[in-house]
Parts: sequence; structure tokens; C-alpha cells
Amino acid sequence: MKAQCDICNRSIEKHLQVQKKSLCFSCLTEEVSDAGGLPTFNIKQKPVHANCAVCDAETTGPDLAPSPWGFICRQCCDLCETQTGVQWDLIKISSQKEWLVKANGRILGPFSAEEIESRLRENRVVPVDEISRPLGRWILIRDEDRFRPIVNELKNRQTAKSDGESTDVGTLAGDDNQTVPIDVSVDRPFIKTEELLKGIEPKVREVRPVGDPTPSRDIVKNYASPQDPKIIPQIRLSKSRQCWWALGVLVVSLIVASVKITSNKDGLGETGGRTFQDIMNQAISTEKIGDYRRAIDLFNEARRIKSRDAELLLHLAPLTLGVEGQTLSAQKMFVEMMEIDKGANYQKAGLVGLGLIAMTDHQYEQAVEKFESALRLDPEYGQAIFNLGVTKLLMMQPAEALTLLRKAANRLPNEGSIIVTQAEAVFSHFETNSLGQKSEKEIKDYKAELNVLMGSVKNYLANYRDYTHEVLLTGARIAVAQHLIYKAEGTSMGTKLASDSLESVVRYLGEFFDTDPERTSLHTKDWLLYADRASWGVLLPVAKRITQDVNIKNFADALVGLGLYFSRERTEGIRSIEAALQQNETDSALLALTAWTEYKSGKKDVAFTRVQMALRGGRPLKFPHLLQAKICFADGDLECAQDHFAQMLAMDPESIEALHGIAEVQQKKKNPDQALDFLKKALGVDPYYIPLLKLKQEIWSQ
Repeated sequence: MKAQCDICNRSIEKHLQVQKKSLCFSCLTEEVSDAGGLPTFNIKQKPVHANCAVCDAETTGPDLAPSPWGFICRQCCDLCETQTGVQWDLIKISSQKEWLVKANGRILGPFSAEEIESRLRENRVVPVDEISRPLGRWILIRDEDRFRPIVNELKNRQTAKSDGESTDVGTLAGDDNQTVPIDVSVDRPFIKTEELLKGIEPKVREVRPVGDPTPSRDIVKNYASPQDPKIIPQIRLSKSRQCWWALGVLVVSLIVASVKITSNKDGLGETGGRTFQDIMNQAISTEKIGDYRRAIDLFNEARRIKSRDAELLLHLAPLTLGVEGQTLSAQKMFVEMMEIDKGANYQKAGLVGLGLIAMTDHQYEQAVEKFESALRLDPEYGQAIFNLGVTKLLMMQPAEALTLLRKAANRLPNEGSIIVTQAEAVFSHFETNSLGQKSEKEIKDYKAELNVLMGSVKNYLANYRDYTHEVLLTGARIAVAQHLIYKAEGTSMGTKLASDSLESVVRYLGEFFDTDPERTSLHTKDWLLYADRASWGVLLPVAKRITQDVNIKNFADALVGLGLYFSRERTEGIRSIEAALQQNETDSALLALTAWTEYKSGKKDVAFTRVQMALRGGRPLKFPHLLQAKICFADGDLECAQDHFAQMLAMDPESIEALHGIAEVQQKKKNPDQALDFLKKALGVDPYYIPLLKLKQEIWSQ
């Protein structure tokens, strides 16, 4: 079977190799798109039996899924979700609005063609922005045939505007594919210059003195011609004086400019009475407590004083890329930083930043080159190792990715996104075929990898907090895989281990639903790490897979619903969570989760009622107490808030939310010593929790 793609030379996926395809999935879908795939929303009825629109495999109706190219088989559907990190429901929606736009480093959409035309007319996008169909390649809007008429129309209008005659040029649309220039001069001869000048001969006006010359600052105004020999000496004298004045002004300007440049180089420039270093110190402190947008504003303020400072750019460039998504601005900053300072630390950080930008643009070979260059400067640079591993995973090279990710996990043990991505690499490497098709050695190796992964999950959950939700979900996914392996063995020992694994699934999901859903977003981040593989856009298929492989009816809808909620499908997510609650209206975890969605939607009274029901439930959970404490604190009832935080600590002495909550309550009560005690305990548990860092700054500034 052919292993390399004929077009891009990447590895062809196993499923496509079985179908004897000579292209990889990415090139194959692009080829199908160019051939004119059948949009999902034009398909009226699913066929009983048909060939997959991508791989041509014969597929029965139940196993066909609608896609932007027509109906495709489940294997191609899985490949699409794996490579894009986008759940299939969103892909189906995007097929109806088929255009994505990349403007200023951000991807917008999807939009319909009519919406794109409207945005072009309103100048919200421009012809040099990039456009793509979902899963297609990016091209300039002006190069897309579908939008050439509107681009030509806008171009003609701009030409007319720049010539200063808004009626000179117009467009007349003959059909959807051409633009016909309008020659407005046909019935307007007055705009033809040669006709206006016909019969007119140039004349020279006679010059003569207007009277006796009188002293003036501009003696030419007193005469009709500067060629008069009587005034030539005075003209020369006047011009000489003007030259000396201009030279004096120029010298003064140069002196002032040199003083400004020197002070800026020394960091002594001021804005609003503050020096460059003052603003830099404030910006770095603000960045450390996780107030990233405020930090960006401060770094930009400092940059207006001293534009070429390597340390400033080392902070600002990753924030510009990670927080604001401004790839072009970030790219310029990384390049400028590397030009200013040739030190290894600045060079390797700049190379990693440029590699991240290449990953964002799907230029994986270029990203590999940048990360490998950084590793030549520092072979143990954890950020470069991890990002290179993710790139290899995206290039469908899971074995190489796994080796790099293991090394990254050793270098950066506190990064939960590494564990999540490492698990994805393991599943991508070993789940290319079913358990029944694996050899004994493959199953043995798979079990060993799962055991190592599970050990990493347990170690992380015992020591760190920032990616708790994502790592718990990963632990459940690993336990599901172990359950299926042991169950397939058919031995008494296998049956027992399968049962233990299933209990682990339930335990991890129980902890998952008893954790603050916002915990990950409330932790500081390393913006030089590519953490998108730990995002909910990628993890939602994992949640769905868990619900398919094991019977967890009470959790299934809630698990998928929370994934949808964080994948920016909030309405659908809330509906799914409410559907889970309808199946079990007394479950404390589901009541608390529903209350949380209502509280976030501004329905505090409804949320309060749900929380009370959750607190009266049979299971002792931390999350309902956290919600009640937040409601009490917002209402100014500090005693109520402290009581519920204390009950959380009784269940979990290292609950970061409870430790921070009590410290904040004591601060509000004007008890700084008690607040400081709880603050120190909390920092010992989790020094990266943003609300805690902000409280620390508030207490220590007093």
C-alpha cells in the first residue's frame, strides 16, 4: 500500500491506505472540493447505500454522515474531527455558511457569499484579506472567482475617488461574472480637455512696474517681474537672509531631536510624568497576575517612549499573539526583538514565537524549522520541545510526537496541556484499528502506554490545579480504553480489571462535575506554548467518545453539554445540560451545574433555588457550596460566604477556591492578618490562580 501522499508527501492515513488512495485526507478533501462537492444543506434525504464522497468506500445509510462534500463514512468523519479539532456539528453548520475569512490574524465566520459581499462594501474586510471554505486552503479574496465582480466594482469606485471625479468611473454588472466599465464621457464632452482647449492659443501677459519700489519683506510683490535689474540685488539679499533663518531653525530642531533620542535610549523618556522603567515594572507586575489586556496596554504605552527594547518585546509579542490573536503584529515584534538582541534567550523565544505563528497559518514544515532552530540553541528548551511535538501530531506523525511530548512533560511537569496532548498522541498512534485487529504485541504496548499516561494524570491532579477539568476528562478517556482492553481479554482477571477501570471512569467524571468549570480560565498561561489541543474544541469529541463507549446515562448529556458550552455553542450546551437534569432531577452535581449556567446567564434567583436543592441532595459536593458562597459574597453576606467556604475546606483542605474565598472574606472584614494567613496557605497550594494573585497584590499594596 502507498504510504506517502502524491501531492504533499505526508503520510496517508491508514483508512485511506486500505481504500488504495494515493492522497492524504487533506489533499483528498481539497480535490473533492475543487470538483464541486454537494453541500450538506442541499441534500434532502440520506441514501440507503452510497460510496463515501471522500474515500469512495461503500457505506450503508446508518454509517453515512453529512458533510460539505456530500455524505461521507464514519472513518473520514473521525479523521476530519481529529485533524481540525472541530466537532462535526460545527462543520455541518459551517457548510451552510461556507466561507471563512482571515483578517488581521483572526479567523472570522463562517459567512455566506452575500455576507462577504456586504462586508466588502462596508470595508469590514478588504480584498487582500484571506478567504477559505472550511478545511480548504487560504487565498486572497480578490483571487476567488466568486468575488471578483464585487472586487472589481470596489476597485473602480476607488479609482474614481482617487481621481477626484466621483462620476468618471462606474460599473455596470452585465452578469454575475463580469464587470463592464461605464464610459461617462460619451454624453459628457465637457470632460474632454482637448476639446475645451481647441482654438485657444497661449498668451504671455505683459509685465510692467506698478510704481516706485518701496521697502518690503517681499519685494517681488511690488513688481510685476523678478527679472527687473533694479531689484535683483534686493532679491538676492532677501533669499540669503531666508537661508540663514532656515539653517538656524534646522540646527535647533536637530539639537532637540538628539536630546529626545538619547533620553529614550536611556529609558528616561516620560509619559504622564512616568519613566519608561516605571511603566515597564507596572506592566510586568500586571502580566504576572493574569490581567493580560491591561498589561498589553501598559507595554504599548512604554513602547511609545522606547520603541526598540528587547525585553519589552519579549513580553509584548507573545501577548499580542496569544491574547489578541494579532499574528502580523506579533511576527514583526518577534523579528525586531531578534534583530535588537542576539542573545540566546531572545533568539530562541523569537524562533518559538515565529513557529507558533506558522502553526496558526498551518505552515507546519516552517514551524518545524523554527522549533528545531530554537532547540539547536537550547536542546532542553521545553516550549520548543512541546510545540514541535504538537506540530508532529498535526502532521499525522504520532510516534515522533509521542517521543517529544514525553520529553516535554519531564521539562514542564506543571503544564496540564502536555498531558492532554500526550494522550491524544497515544490514541492517534494506537487506535488506527480495532482491538480485534491488533497483535498481542500491539495490545501489550498500548496497555503500557495507557498505564504510563494514567500515572501522569494521577501525579498531575495531586500536585497542580490549572488544567484540572481537561486532565480529569483525559483520565476518564484513558480508563475507558483500559476498560475495553480488559473486557476483551475474557478472563476472570480481565473482568475484574475492566470493572475497576469502569469505576475509575465514574470517579473521574464525578470529580469533573464537582470542579469549578472556570478553573482553567482563572490560571496564568505561558503564551509560548501551543495549548489549543487542550481546548474544548478538541476535547468535545473525547467527551462524546466516552459517552459512546461506556454507559454513563446520567452524565452523557451534561458532559457533552459542558463541552458545547465552552466551544462557544452556549445555547446548545445549556439545553444539553438541562436535558441531563430532566433525566435525573435530584442529582446534586447536575443541579449545581445547571445552577452555574443560570448564574452565568444573570438568573441569580433561579440559580439560588437550584443551589439550595443541590445542597439538600444526598451527595456531599464542593461545587454547590462554592456557588452558594459566591452568591452570598456578591450580596454582601460575608458570614454566609465564609461558612460555605469552610464547608468546602472540610471536604478538601487544599481547595484553592475555598482558601482564596476565606482570604478575600477576611480582607473585606478588615482582618489583614487572617487574610494574609489564608493567602499564604493558598499560594503554597497553587501560585498560578489569578484571583489569588490579584488579592495578593491588593493586600501587599496596603
